[in-house]
Amino acid sequence: MTREAMLDFLTRVYPEVPAFAFEQMPDEQLKGHVDEWLAEDADQLAMG
Repeated sequence: MTREAMLDFLTRVYPEVPAFAFEQMPDEQLKGHVDEWLAEDADQLAMG
């Protein structure tokens, strides 16, 4: 996923967080947030 795609994804998933907060994060930290959200979503889907 590109940096722009991660920023777009995170600002949609976490609208309460200002976009500039994500823009200041390094790529690895952005990827960690994306991976964390996807893991939580997968757990919720698995539980039904």
